[in-house]
Amino acid sequence: MFIEEYHGDGLRFDSVHNNPWDLLQYLTYNIHHKYPGRILISEIVPEVPAVISEAGFDSTWIHSSYFDSLKLIKSKPTNMGILKSMISMHSGFGHSINNLKYML
Repeated sequence: MFIEEYHGDGLRFDSVHNNPWDLLQYLTYNIHHKYPGRILISEIVPEVPAVISEAGFDSTWIHSSYFDSLKLIKSKPTNMGILKSMISMHSGFGHSINNLKYML
């Protein structure tokens, strides 16, 4: 497995919304059990906090922040509302570590 062979500190699961919920719960539980301390990141559209609390992920990639960064680059003058949403915690998540935002 990637975590053992490459000493990975976590895994990102793409397109979580296209997978059965019970499969995700099974995978996250077993990975956390076998590799404690590893971070499991989900990519789900739309971004919903339930993927953390119910499916067992540690964090969610906030897909919309990438598109917000593109809008911000094009806005003249700088749209402070977009900038604020990019750097603040995403709505509904309990802790800042639960949502990952990539700007570009």
